[in-house]
Amino acid sequence: MLAGSADFPITTGEVATAVQHDPVLVEDTMGSGDAASVEQRLAAIARKLPFPAYVALVSTPHDDTGVDPSADLATALRLRIATPGLYVVAAGGPIEVQVTAAGVDPATFAHRLQANLTTVAARARTTPNELPPAVGAEVALLTAESTESAASGSAKLSTSEITDLASRAHGPSTAASTDEPLTDNTGLRWMLGLLVGLLALLLVQRTLRGWPGWRGPTLYLSATDIDGLRRAASAEVLDLAERLPQAPAGPRADAAMLAREAAEPLLTSAEPAELIGALVLARTGAHALAVPTGVYHCCYLHPLHGAAITKVAWRLGDGSVSVPVCDTCSKRLARRRVPAVLTFVRDGAPVGYYERDDVWARTGYGSLVDDLARRVTLARGRDRSAR
Repeated sequence: MLAGSADFPITTGEVATAVQHDPVLVEDTMGSGDAASVEQRLAAIARKLPFPAYVALVSTPHDDTGVDPSADLATALRLRIATPGLYVVAAGGPIEVQVTAAGVDPATFAHRLQANLTTVAARARTTPNELPPAVGAEVALLTAESTESAASGSAKLSTSEITDLASRAHGPSTAASTDEPLTDNTGLRWMLGLLVGLLALLLVQRTLRGWPGWRGPTLYLSATDIDGLRRAASAEVLDLAERLPQAPAGPRADAAMLAREAAEPLLTSAEPAELIGALVLARTGAHALAVPTGVYHCCYLHPLHGAAITKVAWRLGDGSVSVPVCDTCSKRLARRRVPAVLTFVRDGAPVGYYERDDVWARTGYGSLVDDLARRVTLARGRDRSAR
């Protein structure tokens, strides 16, 4: 358990090291008044899961410079730990959940989780984003408690679970109770919310239309980060390869095999863009094996966020296009907040990955097409012919 104070400035690396040693980490300030009990409760549920689960409820790491610390930290943990499983993270705000466990479709799981969070929040007379991180994390673990339900069943919480979770949604960390309307300081919160909303709207408008000298969060990867990215991609490609021999013959298995064959050559690349591509291809193949229909589409704005669940309008050049995005990016845009965009450096300036001229930009890492593996294979063939 981390102390979590101004005298204990945690870093992303420190959180990753702690979670690797003990998969459930709850900082004192994030434990709804009783971090030890929260940690024990979450660990007990995590031990029942048929796949690894990593939970980190901490304050924002002081080395985080992005717009969504929880998503940044979840992605960093997944890359550094490089083990397929469930990652539940809150870094000073609402939880971020990313799942790469074998047999669990990320999009399906995201829908199940959102339904459960909404149900608990409604019982607690609040919203999903205002649930304490400890409660949100418990909902995520309970949603994943059964591989069968998380992958294909209802995965609904029981009435007693909903009641218990809602009763803890207004613990010592908040001023209200489940039996009283949330009306404290309503006027002040409304004024502050309006001001923040106006500022955020300005940011979004400027970001979509072009902000001189700035294009959003930039992905600067150190050698350690690239190694972590390679390990994560290798682990997911290996997991896909191990599942292929047991897959029934047919178009789904053929699609998964093609995704594996397209991903494997990318694992030795020194380019972060290609390592991210290998990760996406591994998930494309895993989706083909786990789900009887459909194609995996990642988040267009940031492929490392995971599966897309809805579409939003996004400005490209002088026009606007409809692109698939993950739950995190969708919520940020709905609240007029700037989403995290996968960005690389070109000629010393940050540019969105989709502004480059490669197969990843043209396909949106597969978010815009249904045949990413085939296009990647063709692109590599053309590159070899041009040499």
